[in-house]
Amino acid sequence: MREHKFSKGEALRFGWEALKGNLPFFIGALLIIAVIAGVSHVCQQAAMKRGAVIGTIIAIAFALLNAVLQMGLIRISLKISDGQQAAFSDIFSCYPLLIKYLLGALLYSIICLCGFILLIVPGVIWAIKFSQYGYLIIDRGYGPIEALKRSALITEGAKWDLFLFGLLLMGINLLGALCLMLGLFASIPISMVAAAFVYRSLQKSDGNAVMPEIALKTSIADELSKLRSLKDAGALTDEDWEKAKALYLGVSVDKKDKKIELIRKLHDLHKRGALSESEFNMKKWDILSGRDLK
Repeated sequence: MREHKFSKGEALRFGWEALKGNLPFFIGALLIIAVIAGVSHVCQQAAMKRGAVIGTIIAIAFALLNAVLQMGLIRISLKISDGQQAAFSDIFSCYPLLIKYLLGALLYSIICLCGFILLIVPGVIWAIKFSQYGYLIIDRGYGPIEALKRSALITEGAKWDLFLFGLLLMGINLLGALCLMLGLFASIPISMVAAAFVYRSLQKSDGNAVMPEIALKTSIADELSKLRSLKDAGALTDEDWEKAKALYLGVSVDKKDKKIELIRKLHDLHKRGALSESEFNMKKWDILSGRDLK
């Protein structure tokens, strides 16, 4: 059995260094999320007074927004863990993956619930085993089932370390909350980045569940080079890139190739004047989202 080991101390030190190097950004990002959470609470309270139906609709809307924020924090932590510069726009950048993320969260919750119904110990084990699904959806664009399968593979042999690491993060955030809640502005970023560091460590230690780092980078680079050819041709703008990349990665190779081919044909029609700008953009996003792959 392959063991996936990581250093808890190294992960926390990495999180601490990331906090020191990005403190203003983290404070700003957490303040944005705190304001959204406050507005959400006020709106839900006001909506409930107008009736259960309206209250339920508002609650669902803000629950979806909360999921987008969770995904944004994962992307931010991954970018910082990879040595990239995060931006406030990353907070909302993962909404194209919302359905995958929600389905993954639903399946994960059902699995954990079944484990806790059987006995508490299986519930804890399964919670750890499938805990990396969110990172795999955001990082690789995997579907919910594939993300859960991959999580099971990369956490093999590391469950005890992950359990202890989770307890450490809980303790750190508890201390942050005890410091008049202000400590959370330090403990949450440290925990986020440390958890992303662990995810990357689990990936690197596995040669089968996820492709080796060099092969993975080559594969993704090859895939993105095809998408970038659309950008070079003018079919995608700089503003389109992140959304297009999220929709493009994580699907089968044949679907990727079909998307590229269809968009190229549409762009040729647009350049010849057969399609207006708005018509081209509408069809382009239909193809990238998979709604128009016939």
